[in-house]
Amino acid sequence: MASKANDSLMPPELEIGSKPLLIMFNGVDRPVLVDPFDGGFREATLELEALQGKECLYCFQGEWLLMFDGGTKECFLVSLISLSRISLPPLLTPLENLYMCALSSPTLPDCTIMFIAERIKYGGDDDDDEEEERYLVYCRPGGEEWWEVDNETDGTYDAMFDKIVGSQGTMYVRTEMNTFVAVNAALSSSSDAYIERRGIQHPSKMRWGGDKYMYAANPFTGDVVELPDLPWLGEQFDGISFSSPPNSPNCIVCSIHKERVSNQAQSNTIYVMVWRTGDKQWTKKKIEDHTEFRTAYSNPIFYHGEFYCLGTRGNLGIFNPNNMTWRVLDKPDPVLVGDPMPGEQYCHLLEFRDDLIAIFRPHDKGPIDLYRLNKSQMVWIKIDRLDDEVVYVDNWNAIMMPAPRDVCCNRIYLPKLGVYDEARDAHNSAFYDLRSRSYYPNYYGLTERMNSIWILPNFRDQ
Repeated sequence: MASKANDSLMPPELEIGSKPLLIMFNGVDRPVLVDPFDGGFREATLELEALQGKECLYCFQGEWLLMFDGGTKECFLVSLISLSRISLPPLLTPLENLYMCALSSPTLPDCTIMFIAERIKYGGDDDDDEEEERYLVYCRPGGEEWWEVDNETDGTYDAMFDKIVGSQGTMYVRTEMNTFVAVNAALSSSSDAYIERRGIQHPSKMRWGGDKYMYAANPFTGDVVELPDLPWLGEQFDGISFSSPPNSPNCIVCSIHKERVSNQAQSNTIYVMVWRTGDKQWTKKKIEDHTEFRTAYSNPIFYHGEFYCLGTRGNLGIFNPNNMTWRVLDKPDPVLVGDPMPGEQYCHLLEFRDDLIAIFRPHDKGPIDLYRLNKSQMVWIKIDRLDDEVVYVDNWNAIMMPAPRDVCCNRIYLPKLGVYDEARDAHNSAFYDLRSRSYYPNYYGLTERMNSIWILPNFRDQ
């Protein structure tokens, strides 16, 4: 099927702007539009000579393509919606040296295009003495050439860039030391460019302090409890939990992580991080554990004074924050066969009415399984019905509560939306019905908000 981008013969489901589509570049052949949401992968040829034989370096705003001709070094921007074309200077920097790319603002052509680039730097008289260095390459539409900005450093800053983003005429480039450099993008030559290094002196106010800054926030009251900076590798945990509300005087925060190696018999170290209200820093505990217990990606549950952790097979490990000890229970026996790796499915542990509930949710349309711990016999009992309860699960947490209406019973609500209106907006929560063992409206074709979580507000205490 051949068609121009603005041709009326283009199938309606493949009209540019109707929904997200994939563009496949096939060397000297014409690019092909593909609908990834169609089970048959419907496709159409995009007859734009400007794209034929060119290489796409980047896509901005889902509309503008940054194109490159390897033979002539020609570089330009083209809009797939308006078919507008913006010429850029020839790009002489080798493509293998280019990494991330960003625009200083979305107002093309009044903007700057900037790459993070890398090259080998030779030092001293020894030809073998070499190291990689990052620098910036940029241009403006209408300019005559691409300019470079070196990342000069006196050794007190990390010279390695890894992320770049543009906002309101300034390019922000992050470093591996969790500082960032700000580059004025309203420039026309390398002599106009300068790098201003900015540290984050008050991360509690900026809400950004790198990977090691953590705080607890109440989204309804705006209250924030700041936690100390995490020590080295302290952010690598499988789950984290609070013993009580973070603003209470006796609150304990606990995170747990177990080493992951291909040979499970060699994975014998548990790392625990503990913080108590009033502590100036985290307490780190390294505990030897020679069992085959493998922690799931699941938040621990503070239960009867200890933190209970769910294993990938359904067994339980317990950390006691008072004497800083760890033990793996002989019972309950695992409910899953084999030795699944963390991440193979969603695993949740929750407490409801003094019962421990384990939930195992696959990444496909397979059934969701629930188990209740029989504390007298220490065995998992499979739950087939929730006649008076409803469950909410997301990718990190799970909540069980009394069903507010009879229609909600036996349902497990997912962090996804379905049932679309005429504007193609999803407005109904998708759920799994325990009785019918089915997903509604369906497992596929749903919308999921990024990093969405279920929360249970307590307005009586607000």
